[in-house]
Amino acid sequence: MVAPIVLLLGCVAMLVGGGVILYRGLRLRRAGDAPYCADCNYNLTGLDSTRCPECGAPLSEETIVRGEGHRRPILVCGGCLLVMSALVSFVAFARPRTLTPYLPTAVLIRMLESSRPSRVQDALLELETRDATGRLSKSQRSQLVDSLLSLLADSSWELNWLERLYLAGAMSRTQEKTFFNHVRLRVEVRPKIAVGEPIYVEWFPHSGFLRGRQSGNCLWLFMSEPEFSLDGVRADCERLPGPTTDSAFAPSPHSGRCIVRVPQTARPSRYHRVTFEQKYKVFYGIPGREDKSWLCYEGAVSAKDRLRILPPDETRSAAPIDDPSPATELSKLFSVTLQACPQGVNGPEQSLRITCGSVPVGVAFRAFVRNDDKEREVGEFACRVFASRSNIPAGLWRHEGPLPKTVDVVLRADKDVALHSLSVFKYWDGELVFKDVPADGK
Repeated sequence: MVAPIVLLLGCVAMLVGGGVILYRGLRLRRAGDAPYCADCNYNLTGLDSTRCPECGAPLSEETIVRGEGHRRPILVCGGCLLVMSALVSFVAFARPRTLTPYLPTAVLIRMLESSRPSRVQDALLELETRDATGRLSKSQRSQLVDSLLSLLADSSWELNWLERLYLAGAMSRTQEKTFFNHVRLRVEVRPKIAVGEPIYVEWFPHSGFLRGRQSGNCLWLFMSEPEFSLDGVRADCERLPGPTTDSAFAPSPHSGRCIVRVPQTARPSRYHRVTFEQKYKVFYGIPGREDKSWLCYEGAVSAKDRLRILPPDETRSAAPIDDPSPATELSKLFSVTLQACPQGVNGPEQSLRITCGSVPVGVAFRAFVRNDDKEREVGEFACRVFASRSNIPAGLWRHEGPLPKTVDVVLRADKDVALHSLSVFKYWDGELVFKDVPADGK
C-alpha cells in the first residue's frame, strides 16, 4: 500500500500542475498585428479616438496590444481534469485518521482539545501507541498527562491509560493530586418535607479514572459512610436498601440512598441548606481487599443542596389520592417479573422486578409476595406522575424450603415509600394484585 504521505504529495503536485495548465489555457494567446484594447480586448482598427468605445479606458502605447487573443480549450480541459482529480484524491486518501501516524506529537496533543470526538479518539489511539513503544520524551509525557487530566471531566471518555501512566511514575506530585481528586459527588434531596418527617437523600459518587477496571490488580475506590448536616448542624443518616428512585443521574456501585433525621433545632422556613460529605481512599490491588492492596491517596468530596421544611401538615409533603378509577389503567401499565435463583449466596432466593409505563398518577407501593396464604414484605417501588421505569429491582428474599413456581405479588400504597422518593408528592392510595406470577428459573 502506498504511504498516505506520498499520496498527499502527489495530490499537491497534481493540484499545482493543474492550476498552472489551467492558467496558461485561460490566458489569451495573440496572433496578428491588429490593435486591441488591453482591458476589454476590443478591436481598435481604424479608430481615431483617445478612449476605448467599449470600456472607456484611455488609449496609449501601453494600453494597446497587438494581435487577436485566443484561449486554448485543450489546456483548459486538461487543467480542470488535473485539479478535480487532485481534489477527489485528497478527499479520498488524506483523511485525518489516515494521516494521524505521520503527525508530530505536539500536533496530536493539541488534537485532544478538539470538540470533535472522532479527532480526539484518533489522537488518543496514536499517542497510546507511541507511549507503549517508548517514542515519547519525558516532557511530551508530562504535556500528555495534563491533556488527559483535562479530559477526565468529560464522562464519555474511559482513560484507563492514565492508571498505567501513574503506575509508571510519569506523573508529578501535582498531577497525581489532580488525578486522584477527580472524584465527584452528586446529591439530590427531596425538595420539601413536613416537620417530623425524615429528609430523603440520594447520592452518586463518580470517578472518571476508575471506570472499566474492576478486576485483578487495579486502582479501586473505597467510599466511607456519608455525613450529613443541615444548616451546619450534624444529623444522623440511615441507609436504605434498594436502588435509587427517579434521579437523572446514573447509579454506580458507590451510589445509595438514605434518610436523615431532622435535628430538633430545625424550624419551618422557606429554605434550608444541606451539606453531604464523604471521605474516600484510592487503593491499588485486589478490589475490596484492603489487606491485599496499598493505599495511594486519601481525600474527601462534598456536595450541597437545599430543601424546604413545611409546617406539620401531612397533605402538603405526600398527599394520598383516594380515587379507585386509575386501578384498571395501572394494572395494564404495570408488569412484574420473578427471577428465581436456587443456588443463591444465602440459599434459594427470588427477586422481584417491576416495569411500568407512563403512569397517570404518582405511585408509591410497598411490595409483598403471597404464597400459601402467607404474605411477606420484600421491597418498595415509587414512580412520579407521567414517568416510566423499566426492570427495576423491587425486592430480594430468601426461601427456607424449595422455591415456589408461582406467587401472588401485591403492590400496596404506602406514605413512607412516597417520602423515600425524590418527586412523589401525590400518590395513588390503592392496591394492585398480580395473581400466579411465574418465576423464571436461573
